[in-house]
Amino acid sequence: MIGNLSYINHKVFKNKECPIKDFKQVEIINEMFWREFKYKINNSEYPVLEVKHLGVFYTDNSKLRKHIRHLIYILRKIRKSEGIRKQWPVTITLEKNITDKLNSSWKQLDNIRHVYIARKERKNRKEI
Repeated sequence: MIGNLSYINHKVFKNKECPIKDFKQVEIINEMFWREFKYKINNSEYPVLEVKHLGVFYTDNSKLRKHIRHLIYILRKIRKSEGIRKQWPVTITLEKNITDKLNSSWKQLDNIRHVYIARKERKNRKEI
């Protein structure tokens, strides 16, 4: 995120058009907004996220591939652990959460691949 969050909170609170008169509520709303933003960018199946009044955010291909490799590494370690063999509930939920993150990241990567293939086909048609 660009900028200091407390500075942004103060600017919003000092604005005359702000309907909220309690500074703590402004902080809570802002924290909830960014928490929801992070959740959407991590769990969306599309690599592009549009936020009203802020713009469009794209997922970078190389960073996404690195993230997927890291999730696979963690998942392999969890599946080799003793917690899976003994069916500990904490380990089972951790494995499920990582698997869900991996599935959504994989869908994002697949959508990026479709975009790259379409760009390449369009470029090849122009060359002919």
